[in-house]
Amino acid sequence: MTPGKIPVPTIAPRKVVVLTTLTVRTIRSGRSVENIVHYKHGRGDAPVWVTLMDYFTGEKLVDSLIRPDYTVLDWRTKETGLTQEMMSRAMDNGDRYLDGWEAARDKVWEYIDEDTIVMGHTVCKSLWALRMVHGLVVDLRISIWRYSDYFGFWNIQSEEIHHDIERTLDTLAFDLLGLRIGVRRLISGKPEVAPRDPVEDGLAAREIMTWCMNNREIVTDWWRALKSGYIKQDIPAER
Repeated sequence: MTPGKIPVPTIAPRKVVVLTTLTVRTIRSGRSVENIVHYKHGRGDAPVWVTLMDYFTGEKLVDSLIRPDYTVLDWRTKETGLTQEMMSRAMDNGDRYLDGWEAARDKVWEYIDEDTIVMGHTVCKSLWALRMVHGLVVDLRISIWRYSDYFGFWNIQSEEIHHDIERTLDTLAFDLLGLRIGVRRLISGKPEVAPRDPVEDGLAAREIMTWCMNNREIVTDWWRALKSGYIKQDIPAER
Protein backbone atom coordinates (compact mmCIF):
# COMPACT_ATOMS: atom_id res chain seq x y z
CA MET A 1 0.00 0.00 0.00
CA THR A 2 1.63 3.24 -1.10
CA PRO A 3 1.50 6.48 0.91
CA GLY A 4 -1.44 8.66 -0.03
CA LYS A 5 -3.66 5.71 -0.88
CA ILE A 6 -4.70 4.61 2.59
CA PRO A 7 -8.25 3.20 2.48
CA VAL A 8 -10.93 4.87 4.56
CA PRO A 9 -11.78 2.64 7.57
CA THR A 10 -15.26 1.14 7.43
CA ILE A 11 -15.66 1.77 11.17
CA ALA A 12 -14.27 4.34 13.59
CA PRO A 13 -10.45 3.93 13.46
CA ARG A 14 -8.66 2.98 16.66
CA LYS A 15 -6.13 5.31 18.30
CA VAL A 16 -3.47 2.64 18.94
CA VAL A 17 -3.44 -1.00 17.84
CA VAL A 18 -1.15 -3.97 18.41
CA LEU A 19 -0.30 -5.99 15.28
CA THR A 20 1.10 -9.53 15.30
CA THR A 21 1.60 -12.00 12.46
CA LEU A 22 2.93 -15.50 11.93
CA THR A 23 4.80 -16.06 8.68
CA VAL A 24 6.03 -18.94 6.53
CA ARG A 25 8.75 -18.97 3.90
CA THR A 26 7.47 -19.04 0.35
CA ILE A 27 8.65 -18.91 -3.22
CA ARG A 28 6.62 -17.95 -6.27
CA SER A 29 6.18 -20.68 -8.83
CA GLY A 30 7.92 -19.91 -12.13
CA ARG A 31 10.05 -17.09 -10.69
CA SER A 32 12.41 -19.10 -8.54
CA VAL A 33 15.66 -17.25 -9.29
CA GLU A 34 14.22 -13.82 -8.51
CA ASN A 35 12.48 -14.97 -5.39
CA ILE A 36 15.42 -16.91 -4.03
CA VAL A 37 17.20 -13.54 -3.93
CA HIS A 38 14.27 -12.00 -2.07
CA TYR A 39 14.09 -15.04 0.17
CA LYS A 40 17.70 -14.54 1.29
CA HIS A 41 16.77 -11.07 2.45
CA GLY A 42 13.66 -12.24 4.32
CA ARG A 43 11.37 -11.07 1.54
CA GLY A 44 9.97 -14.53 0.86
CA ASP A 45 7.92 -14.43 4.06
CA ALA A 46 4.16 -14.71 3.70
CA PRO A 47 1.70 -14.23 6.56
CA VAL A 48 -0.40 -17.22 7.64
CA TRP A 49 -1.98 -15.64 10.71
CA VAL A 50 -2.81 -12.07 11.65
CA THR A 51 -3.96 -10.68 14.97
CA LEU A 52 -4.91 -7.06 15.59
CA MET A 53 -6.06 -5.76 18.95
CA ASP A 54 -6.95 -2.43 20.51
CA TYR A 55 -4.05 -1.27 22.66
CA PHE A 56 -6.21 0.44 25.28
CA THR A 57 -8.96 -2.17 25.72
CA GLY A 58 -7.23 -5.38 24.62
CA GLU A 59 -10.18 -6.12 22.33
CA LYS A 60 -9.41 -8.55 19.52
CA LEU A 61 -10.27 -6.84 16.25
CA VAL A 62 -8.80 -9.41 13.86
CA ASP A 63 -7.62 -12.94 14.67
CA SER A 64 -7.57 -15.08 11.57
CA LEU A 65 -5.79 -17.73 9.55
CA ILE A 66 -4.46 -16.60 6.15
CA ARG A 67 -4.13 -18.76 3.06
CA PRO A 68 -0.62 -18.29 1.61
CA ASP A 69 -0.57 -16.90 -1.93
CA TYR A 70 2.59 -18.71 -3.00
CA THR A 71 4.21 -22.12 -2.72
CA VAL A 72 5.40 -22.70 0.86
CA LEU A 73 9.02 -23.74 1.32
CA ASP A 74 8.99 -23.88 5.10
CA TRP A 75 5.88 -23.88 7.29
CA ARG A 76 7.99 -23.11 10.36
CA THR A 77 5.81 -25.58 12.22
CA LYS A 78 7.71 -25.20 15.49
CA GLU A 79 6.80 -21.52 15.48
CA THR A 80 3.46 -21.44 13.67
CA GLY A 81 2.06 -24.81 14.71
CA LEU A 82 0.86 -25.25 11.11
CA THR A 83 1.52 -27.78 8.35
CA GLN A 84 0.32 -28.11 4.76
CA GLU A 85 -2.10 -30.82 5.85
CA MET A 86 -3.56 -28.63 8.58
CA MET A 87 -4.02 -25.71 6.18
CA SER A 88 -5.68 -27.93 3.58
CA ARG A 89 -7.97 -29.46 6.19
CA ALA A 90 -8.99 -26.02 7.48
CA MET A 91 -9.97 -24.90 3.97
CA ASP A 92 -11.75 -28.17 3.18
CA ASN A 93 -13.72 -27.94 6.42
CA GLY A 94 -14.87 -24.45 5.60
CA ASP A 95 -13.02 -22.87 8.52
CA ARG A 96 -12.90 -19.09 8.44
CA TYR A 97 -9.75 -17.73 6.88
CA LEU A 98 -8.54 -14.73 4.88
CA ASP A 99 -7.74 -15.47 1.26
CA GLY A 100 -4.18 -14.21 0.88
CA TRP A 101 -2.11 -11.33 2.24
CA GLU A 102 -4.14 -8.69 0.37
CA ALA A 103 -7.34 -9.79 2.10
CA ALA A 104 -5.50 -9.74 5.42
CA ARG A 105 -4.15 -6.26 4.75
CA ASP A 106 -7.61 -4.99 3.78
CA LYS A 107 -8.98 -6.40 7.04
CA VAL A 108 -6.37 -4.54 9.07
CA TRP A 109 -7.09 -1.30 7.19
CA GLU A 110 -10.71 -1.53 8.34
CA TYR A 111 -9.58 -0.50 11.83
CA ILE A 112 -6.78 2.00 11.25
CA ASP A 113 -6.09 5.23 9.41
CA GLU A 114 -3.08 7.52 8.96
CA ASP A 115 -3.43 8.78 12.55
CA THR A 116 -3.47 5.32 14.16
CA ILE A 117 -0.33 4.21 15.99
CA VAL A 118 0.59 0.62 15.10
CA MET A 119 2.79 -1.10 17.65
CA GLY A 120 4.10 -4.55 18.49
CA HIS A 121 7.27 -6.58 18.85
CA THR A 122 9.01 -6.82 15.44
CA VAL A 123 5.92 -5.09 14.07
CA CYS A 124 8.00 -3.82 11.14
CA LYS A 125 8.25 -7.43 9.93
CA SER A 126 4.48 -7.79 10.23
CA LEU A 127 3.95 -4.64 8.18
CA TRP A 128 6.40 -5.91 5.58
CA ALA A 129 4.63 -9.29 5.38
CA LEU A 130 1.34 -7.46 4.76
CA ARG A 131 2.99 -5.05 2.28
CA MET A 132 1.88 -2.10 4.38
CA VAL A 133 3.49 1.33 4.64
CA HIS A 134 2.51 3.30 7.73
CA GLY A 135 3.86 6.49 9.26
CA LEU A 136 3.17 5.94 12.98
CA VAL A 137 4.91 2.77 14.13
CA VAL A 138 6.34 1.74 17.50
CA ASP A 139 8.40 -1.44 17.25
CA LEU A 140 9.15 -2.70 20.76
CA ARG A 141 12.21 -4.58 19.54
CA ILE A 142 13.77 -1.32 18.35
CA SER A 143 12.30 1.06 20.91
CA ILE A 144 13.61 -0.84 23.91
CA TRP A 145 17.21 -0.14 22.83
CA ARG A 146 16.60 3.55 22.31
CA TYR A 147 15.32 3.94 25.85
CA SER A 148 17.69 6.11 27.84
CA ASP A 149 16.01 8.96 29.69
CA TYR A 150 12.60 8.76 28.03
CA PHE A 151 10.38 6.39 26.11
CA GLY A 152 9.26 7.68 22.74
CA PHE A 153 9.53 7.39 19.00
CA TRP A 154 12.76 6.97 17.08
CA ASN A 155 13.86 6.76 13.48
CA ILE A 156 14.42 3.13 12.59
CA GLN A 157 18.11 2.45 11.97
CA SER A 158 18.60 -1.31 12.23
CA GLU A 159 22.38 -1.00 12.24
CA GLU A 160 22.21 0.97 15.49
CA ILE A 161 20.45 -1.80 17.40
CA HIS A 162 22.62 -3.61 19.91
CA HIS A 163 22.38 -7.03 18.28
CA ASP A 164 24.74 -8.55 20.84
CA ILE A 165 22.25 -7.87 23.63
CA GLU A 166 19.01 -8.16 21.68
CA ARG A 167 16.15 -9.66 23.68
CA THR A 168 13.32 -11.71 22.26
CA LEU A 169 9.74 -10.98 23.29
CA ASP A 170 9.90 -14.03 25.58
CA THR A 171 13.00 -12.68 27.33
CA LEU A 172 11.67 -9.13 27.61
CA ALA A 173 8.51 -10.49 29.27
CA PHE A 174 10.64 -12.50 31.68
CA ASP A 175 13.18 -9.74 32.40
CA LEU A 176 10.72 -6.90 32.94
CA LEU A 177 7.47 -8.56 34.02
CA GLY A 178 8.62 -11.92 35.37
CA LEU A 179 6.30 -13.70 32.93
CA ARG A 180 7.02 -16.83 30.92
CA ILE A 181 5.11 -16.81 27.65
CA GLY A 182 4.85 -19.51 25.02
CA VAL A 183 5.38 -22.31 27.52
CA ARG A 184 2.86 -25.03 28.30
CA ARG A 185 3.15 -27.66 31.01
CA LEU A 186 2.82 -31.34 30.27
CA ILE A 187 1.13 -33.88 32.52
CA SER A 188 4.58 -34.72 33.86
CA GLY A 189 4.91 -31.14 35.05
CA LYS A 190 7.86 -30.38 32.79
CA PRO A 191 7.62 -27.22 30.67
CA GLU A 192 7.50 -27.52 26.91
CA VAL A 193 7.86 -24.71 24.40
CA ALA A 194 4.61 -24.25 22.48
CA PRO A 195 4.09 -22.71 19.01
CA ARG A 196 3.70 -18.96 19.06
CA ASP A 197 0.27 -17.60 19.97
CA PRO A 198 -0.27 -14.24 18.20
CA VAL A 199 -2.83 -13.17 20.80
CA GLU A 200 -0.46 -13.96 23.67
CA ASP A 201 2.40 -12.21 21.88
CA GLY A 202 0.26 -9.13 21.25
CA LEU A 203 -0.89 -8.94 24.85
CA ALA A 204 2.68 -9.41 26.08
CA ALA A 205 3.98 -6.60 23.85
CA ARG A 206 1.14 -4.39 25.04
CA GLU A 207 1.88 -5.08 28.72
CA ILE A 208 5.64 -4.56 28.28
CA MET A 209 5.09 -1.24 26.50
CA THR A 210 2.68 -0.03 29.18
CA TRP A 211 5.00 -1.14 31.99
CA CYS A 212 7.97 0.60 30.38
CA MET A 213 6.09 3.89 30.06
CA ASN A 214 5.13 3.73 33.75
CA ASN A 215 8.56 2.62 35.00
CA ARG A 216 10.98 4.72 33.02
CA GLU A 217 13.78 4.82 35.59
CA ILE A 218 13.66 1.07 36.22
CA VAL A 219 13.80 0.33 32.50
CA THR A 220 16.72 2.72 32.06
CA ASP A 221 18.62 0.98 34.87
CA TRP A 222 17.78 -2.44 33.39
CA TRP A 223 18.97 -1.35 29.96
CA ARG A 224 22.26 -0.03 31.35
CA ALA A 225 22.83 -3.18 33.41
CA LEU A 226 22.13 -5.34 30.37
CA LYS A 227 24.48 -3.32 28.20
CA SER A 228 27.18 -3.54 30.86
CA GLY A 229 26.85 -7.31 31.09
CA TYR A 230 25.38 -7.46 34.59
CA ILE A 231 22.32 -9.31 33.31
CA LYS A 232 22.76 -12.76 31.79
CA GLN A 233 22.07 -13.10 28.09
CA ASP A 234 20.37 -16.50 28.21
CA ILE A 235 16.78 -16.79 27.04
CA PRO A 236 14.29 -18.33 29.53
CA ALA A 237 12.45 -20.46 26.96
CA GLU A 238 14.19 -21.25 23.71
CA ARG A 239 11.85 -21.71 20.76
